[in-house]
Amino acid sequence: MVRPVLAALAAMWGMCCAMPQPALGQTAPTADTVVVLTSYPDALTTAYQQAFEAAHPGTSVSIVWAHSQDALNRLHQPDGGGIDVYWTPSPASFAQLAEQGRLASLTVDRQPLPGRIGHQWISDPQHRFEAFEVAGYGLAVNTGELQRHSITTPKTWQALADATYAGKVAWPDPAKVGFAPALYDIVLQAEGWADGWALLSEGVTQGKLSGKPSQGLDQVADGITPIGLSVDFLVRSASANGKPVQMVYPDRTAFLPAQVAVLKQAPHPKAAQAFAAFVLSAQGQQMLFQPDIARYPVRPSVYAKAPADTFDPFKRSPDQGFPYDPALTQARSGLVVALFDTMLTQRRDQLATLWERLHQLEAKASAQPDPTLKASLAKVRQLLGTPPVTAKQADDSSLQALFRRADDRMKDAAPNPQQASTEAQWRTQLDANAQEAQRLLDGIPAP
Repeated sequence: MVRPVLAALAAMWGMCCAMPQPALGQTAPTADTVVVLTSYPDALTTAYQQAFEAAHPGTSVSIVWAHSQDALNRLHQPDGGGIDVYWTPSPASFAQLAEQGRLASLTVDRQPLPGRIGHQWISDPQHRFEAFEVAGYGLAVNTGELQRHSITTPKTWQALADATYAGKVAWPDPAKVGFAPALYDIVLQAEGWADGWALLSEGVTQGKLSGKPSQGLDQVADGITPIGLSVDFLVRSASANGKPVQMVYPDRTAFLPAQVAVLKQAPHPKAAQAFAAFVLSAQGQQMLFQPDIARYPVRPSVYAKAPADTFDPFKRSPDQGFPYDPALTQARSGLVVALFDTMLTQRRDQLATLWERLHQLEAKASAQPDPTLKASLAKVRQLLGTPPVTAKQADDSSLQALFRRADDRMKDAAPNPQQASTEAQWRTQLDANAQEAQRLLDGIPAP
């Protein structure tokens, strides 16, 4: 059965792309007003507000700004908070509202809107919400610095763990960077749970950890690290502002949507449907190419009029994608953040030392036909890359629920007693793995 876009942690994407601004539209709207709740920045909302009002004389747009949880709190009021349209990068919120029966069926023409990119659904097949634009996850690269270091652009996630890129990749800290939890779960789904964590253990500990979206991009632009994991709208914005960065999409990445919906209790349902239809129309989608907006449309036909060299996610080969499951990201994102923090962030120095020593021994032993030595090195690699939670355990709904809120660490919230106990068990296992890896390395004579 086709699974609707039951969301990824793109709510966090919405948090990182939106900019705080005053809540507008607080005065009582008239019959000719459509009230739109969003977390989009002012440059985007103002452009669409003006364009819609020009196309619909006599109807005005009132913008109410709120982040995901505040938006949901308002929409859960008995009267729906007086909101007509919900329009924002927070798929988890749309899925929740749809399941609660709070969204009206959209009347927009869906024929030019495929609702999916390759194997991945971005819209609701039941027509309760529709993708408005998408953001892709991948690599910000400084090609000049890559050339200076005589290294090529990585084409896969797995390539980032290669010793070639040691010290040359900026990895965002998922406890501090809003888009990072979804990004790392894309990696884990693409590579598989065990192989994905092994990749992250090896790559993150030999790279640089960035605590802000701008920090990673600045490091790439300044040549400190010629590569950084990022989300495309940030990279495109930096490039438009003259920074020497460009976006590269590895094979097997995903594109997360921002969406639009009309509330079932909308005070102005006709104007609400008109606004949704407008942002999804050819005119509305074409506006996404404006330099101060710079997003990717979900209407494939408008790419024919895109600026030169614009990436088109709808033209990626099916072989480059995979059936990404946003519901899985939503369910375990908090768990992924907690594991990353416990396994990698808190142990980076120790892991970096062990991985470096392993790399040195692997390089020296590569020409030696010694099966015992190779088995020992393989065991060390396994110990360093194994997370304290198996794939089966990660699918346990009770464990996912324990770490449900991915933004707890972002708010520096102290773990509750059960979380603290679980993390202590993880640390005990990780300590044992590190000690065994150290023992094996100490027992290997220099080749």
